[in-house]
Amino acid sequence: MKYFRQIINFCKENSVLSSRKLKFLGVSNKFDIYNPSSAFEFKGKEYIFGRVEKRKDWANSRIMLFRKEGFGWRRVRRFKPLKLEDPFISEISGEFVLGGVFVKKSSGKLDFKTVFYKGNSLFSLKKFAEGPWGMKDIRLIELSDGKIGVFTRPQEGKYRLGKVGFIILDSLNKLNESEINKAKLIKFPFKKGEWGGVNDVVLLSKTFLGVIGHVAYSKGKTKFYYPVSFKFNIKTRKISKLKVLFYRSDLPFGLPKNRFLYPVIFPGGIIRESGRNARLYVGLGDSKSYEVLIKNPF
Repeated sequence: MKYFRQIINFCKENSVLSSRKLKFLGVSNKFDIYNPSSAFEFKGKEYIFGRVEKRKDWANSRIMLFRKEGFGWRRVRRFKPLKLEDPFISEISGEFVLGGVFVKKSSGKLDFKTVFYKGNSLFSLKKFAEGPWGMKDIRLIELSDGKIGVFTRPQEGKYRLGKVGFIILDSLNKLNESEINKAKLIKFPFKKGEWGGVNDVVLLSKTFLGVIGHVAYSKGKTKFYYPVSFKFNIKTRKISKLKVLFYRSDLPFGLPKNRFLYPVIFPGGIIRESGRNARLYVGLGDSKSYEVLIKNPF
């Protein structure tokens, strides 16, 4: 933890006000449900997407839909599971846009890309776009003028373990591999051996976006993922108020997928409440999902 605190403008005050593990219903206990999307509303009810996978499986996930029921979330069987990882959800031009990571096994190696679905209903989503192979963490936000802001994460080659890019498109119809590859890098203070990406974006004003992301590094076989927030100026393409939101030690203990993934916190989305607080939905250790109440980082 000291290593990370030396290289990021971290939040010195613990921002965790409370936390609770998400209880999922309607799925066998042989499966873990983690790296959830943000919770959202549809026809007066609250929903969330989750990544569902057996503990010993790798690259064999499904995205399932869950509806709030009492203190838990029950699987919605009307929604056909998608063979994707790490779901994220947004609303653009009056439609739901669902994204996830498609993983392909080939010659003993894994390749991946981000795919996007959209529709007026959760039960009529159609695939409409794909990102480049080898790119995760592509996130979309509808800007105040109706255009679409796109954060990207190129990696390998000159991008090393992963950088952050940004581009503005005229509409969702322009979202494709070619346009995504045109995104220009923003200056993000990664140090050697670090990587990261954007997980969720909210519109703060005509000029500023509020961004939830992650920064990560490896130490031996152990991976460390930290949830971060920052403000992004669309006009100057500069970030400000970058901070780590909390650490793994700020949340309850829970068995990870394996011991090398215990320090992994993967943020899925944020909901700002009417007061000064916000709810952050996160995956822990590639095995569990939590709702964390924090001070509004923006």
